[in-house]
Amino acid sequence: MAYVIRLIPLLLVFAVYGQQQKRIAIINAVDDGEPQIAALELTHLTDRLREIATENLSQRNYAVMTQESIVAFLGSQEEAAKKCRESSCLAQLGKEVNADYVAQGRTGRFGSDLTIKVELYESGKGTMVGSFTGTAKDIYGLLAIINEKSPALFKKLSSGSPSFAGGISSVSSSGNGNFEVEFGILNIKPAYSGSIGENESWNIAIGGKAAASFENILSPNKYSVKLSHRCYEDISFDVEISKGSREIFDMAKHIKLKQGGLALSAERNGEPVNEPVFVNGKQAGETPFIGPVPLCSVIDIGNEREAVNVKLRYNEKIAHKHNMGNMGSQKYDDSYKPEFEQKKSESNASFWVALAFDIVGAAAFFNGYLKDREARDMRDKYRSLDSSAPRSDFGKAWGKVEKARDARDVSFIVGGIFLGLGVGVHICF
Repeated sequence: MAYVIRLIPLLLVFAVYGQQQKRIAIINAVDDGEPQIAALELTHLTDRLREIATENLSQRNYAVMTQESIVAFLGSQEEAAKKCRESSCLAQLGKEVNADYVAQGRTGRFGSDLTIKVELYESGKGTMVGSFTGTAKDIYGLLAIINEKSPALFKKLSSGSPSFAGGISSVSSSGNGNFEVEFGILNIKPAYSGSIGENESWNIAIGGKAAASFENILSPNKYSVKLSHRCYEDISFDVEISKGSREIFDMAKHIKLKQGGLALSAERNGEPVNEPVFVNGKQAGETPFIGPVPLCSVIDIGNEREAVNVKLRYNEKIAHKHNMGNMGSQKYDDSYKPEFEQKKSESNASFWVALAFDIVGAAAFFNGYLKDREARDMRDKYRSLDSSAPRSDFGKAWGKVEKARDARDVSFIVGGIFLGLGVGVHICF
């Protein structure tokens, strides 16, 4: 239970930091040509850009802003339409709506043809991430260009999100301007039996090579997959990946706990006693107890729930005797006693080291919280600037927002590292 309590601050750090999604604003498309393209048709092009961005970006790392959210930042629908049309700097408009990235499509004319240009900027730095252009005979041709070229544009942001394996070339050109997806995705849904072993990750091997993520982008081929865990039987399966496919493997249907045999007896003051035996919180019998027990189980004995210090072995039987009232036990396997005594002798020194890590981590995390509040205050001041203020004032105000955000993120990362080290020392030593 003490380990769980110590894990709570670390989990909070990861939860807060993990929620720092990058916001992407897709500004309404505008038409610079004559005669004007109908507003409903421009809205449809914008909606399609938002759909493609949502489909191609990790929802864990990116959030595509709704039109209502963008309008809320700009004041009104009329003001939003005005700024979208008149803005000479798309990155500046991205700052005004508090977006990390901003994109917009603009249509025009070239002879008798319609043209389209879509640009994607990083708002803070004002740098262009990417863009594409195209020419078509009608509005349907413009929509086809967006469908063809937008995925590659947005994937420039998320190319590092999933885990890559199997020699990947994600997108290729057919030579006529059309892009083809050359990979498939294997999504493995992790599962555990209750809470057994959930503090340890599964080891994943795809085609004999280690993979770091449960979601992997793979080149088309047939793969042998092996999942292993200290507490569970190995899971092996074959999967065939084709272009554009998404294969899902649900581990919940296949997990099976590793078992070890246990012969448990209990004594009080040197005399054998009958005491209830609990495995993972449920009564499994009473002493003398003989039977299979999941390898990573928490074993308690007696109504006072004394912990049984026994190290089970896969497919082996271990004989163990617990001395009631002494909070200790004796195992007939001599290899266990030295290991237990060694851990006990090291615990005092490791406690102070871990406590130091915990304190530094907590301090960094608290500093991150303060910097987050500071970033929010700076953002409010930025938004409160009068529209007639010099552009340099907007730039300075936004720079303060970014500085506070950077300090917040660094504090969360440092806090997470030190709290993680502290928890690791507590658990391992």
